[in-house]
Amino acid sequence: MPSIMKGTIITMHKDITAYSIDPDQREKSFNVKLPNKCPSCNIAYGELPVCSYYITSTRIFLSDRLTTIYSIFYCPHCERCFFVQYSTSDDNACHISIDEVYPTPKSTTDFSDRIKKVSPKFVEIYRQSEQSENLGFKDICGMGYRKSLEFLIKDYAIFKYPDSRPNIENSPLSKCINTFIEEPQIKVLAKASAWIGNDETHYIRKHESYDISNLKHFISATVAYINYALTYLEASEFLQNPQ
Repeated sequence: MPSIMKGTIITMHKDITAYSIDPDQREKSFNVKLPNKCPSCNIAYGELPVCSYYITSTRIFLSDRLTTIYSIFYCPHCERCFFVQYSTSDDNACHISIDEVYPTPKSTTDFSDRIKKVSPKFVEIYRQSEQSENLGFKDICGMGYRKSLEFLIKDYAIFKYPDSRPNIENSPLSKCINTFIEEPQIKVLAKASAWIGNDETHYIRKHESYDISNLKHFISATVAYINYALTYLEASEFLQNPQ
């Protein structure tokens, strides 16, 4: 079984205590996603914030209230602080997602030469989506990750079945997965990625407890298994013709 790609870490959810900016309000506990890497040094990270503050205000033109949480984290690796912003309309919600990180992360995921060769467009679109996410465009980067997945799966299918290229190119992603992806691990991961990715393009989400971090995690595992399959194919061809 291939390992998950370097830099891919399951994001943890933890309860944190935040103090109100308004001195008349009491402190509250929020269940938030912890950042999985320091944006300054790009080293794996999983610490609780040093301190957190929140402010609750009424949304303009809406009757509900929006709570914004500001957390300060300290990275022991580079000895720098960074800031994470969360927001929620439900103070008791679980798994409150990260809105923005300061400073803005600049790194992008590195992919193997095999993946770059089979699906260069996947690599290009995925990195564009990362850059969009790093700039705080959370509402559009998910669509980019979903598009990158389609290129990855279809390019891999074309690699395996070049004679079926027209059919693969014109098939919906779900049909392509069911028809042309034989490896069970890739099929499951691609389906899961597609389901979450579809939520990023629709008005109503079907899977409320899953978000972009889960989508990226599943895509990374899909990439790992495809890279494994390509490596296995390379080794098989070598054994058949070792010269």
